[in-house]
Amino acid sequence: MRAVIVALVLGLSFTAAAQPGSPMDPAPSVTPVLKPPGLTQPTEPAPPPLTRSKKNRTVGTLLALGGTAVPVLMFVAAINIRDGDTGMNLALASFATMIVAPSAGHWYAGKILTAGMGLRALGGTVAVLSLMVLAASEGDATGAETAFWCGTIALGVGAVYDIATAGSAVDEWNEKHVTVMPTALKVGDGYGIGVVGRF
Repeated sequence: MRAVIVALVLGLSFTAAAQPGSPMDPAPSVTPVLKPPGLTQPTEPAPPPLTRSKKNRTVGTLLALGGTAVPVLMFVAAINIRDGDTGMNLALASFATMIVAPSAGHWYAGKILTAGMGLRALGGTVAVLSLMVLAASEGDATGAETAFWCGTIALGVGAVYDIATAGSAVDEWNEKHVTVMPTALKVGDGYGIGVVGRF
């Protein structure tokens, strides 16, 4: 009888040890779950870089020419106007426009102030003041007339300078903002050289 009880107790203890979750059961091994390469979470693509198109030097020169022609036409119209006050106002407006407008080509190239504009500002101030003296004088005003023509010449020289340098200003802008680099390209059975621009 005692042998039967011992066998029964041993049998129950082995059965309890074999059940999962029992204190005698070893800890289950944890297998890491690996994602296949094709099922990884896609990342957001980087936004494309801002592009800047290359500026045309001809456009810069034409803008400088146009900015010079407009005030000249205004001054010619002011001379031909019979009304003295209207002609004077239009002439003053043409001088003010002449100071800034020929720099339009440089503005296109990203430059606001130019050496030509400084020269025109000086010449325009002299010309306008001389013109006002001439309009108010009743006698000899040879000095004011000479100063007027000197100021007008300075205006012209400043305009010519901005016209002549507008293309160079555009080229300078392109050099600073446009990167062009050669790259090898496969062409048919051989290779060639291509040009890649980054703006």
